[in-house]
Amino acid sequence: MRLCIVGIGNTWASDDAVGPKVVRRLQNQPPPISRQPLQQTNGDEPEAEVRPVVIFQTLAQPPVELLDLMEHCDILIVVDAVISGAPPGTIHRHLWSPDLLSSRGQERASSHGLGLREMLELAAKLEQLPAKVVLFGIEIKSTELGHGLSAEVAEALPQVVEQLRREIEQLF
Repeated sequence: MRLCIVGIGNTWASDDAVGPKVVRRLQNQPPPISRQPLQQTNGDEPEAEVRPVVIFQTLAQPPVELLDLMEHCDILIVVDAVISGAPPGTIHRHLWSPDLLSSRGQERASSHGLGLREMLELAAKLEQLPAKVVLFGIEIKSTELGHGLSAEVAEALPQVVEQLRREIEQLF
């Protein structure tokens, strides 16, 4: 099993950097992943153990790199900044469905050309969409130029990382 964890956002656009920051923290403190036995193909063969592959990636924008990455994932977790009207620092977690982002009024906060929704829809049409896609959105306050997160978003970082750690532990 291949799990891809992707943080999307521009590090020079204040709170838009939250996705990459979360993924880097998680990568530096990954959750323990248990070994899972492979199913036996023949009753005479011993059971082998395999360690799941976890790929960490940060992207300034979601287009082509994300599409390429999805081709090699069984499960995709995306962390990105959102603006939906909730208080800054609010953490949203949803399983992907084609109408999810438009129905909830949530959009990525930055001004990438093609967005996450378009990339996921394209992956589905190309039959490259992973079997499971989990979206973590962190409500942001600002995308003004500059490094550093707002206080509200920075305060949410440990909570997001912990939620992701639990999510990964439940997968394996």
